[in-house]
Amino acid sequence: MNISQEQVEQITSQQLMKLPINQEESIYDEEGIMQLADNDEITPAESGFMMGYLEAY
Repeated sequence: MNISQEQVEQITSQQLMKLPINQEESIYDEEGIMQLADNDEITPAESGFMMGYLEAY
């Protein structure tokens, strides 16, 4: 399947918005992403994508 970067970002954003967020923890940091991956709440591909975003900023 070949989809554009824009489509990948849109799908990822939709999936992130569906995740329950605990106010004391942030999924938008490395530890939060690793915890989601460890709990099988996101796929390894989604985890890598999110980590790439963190490294870019």
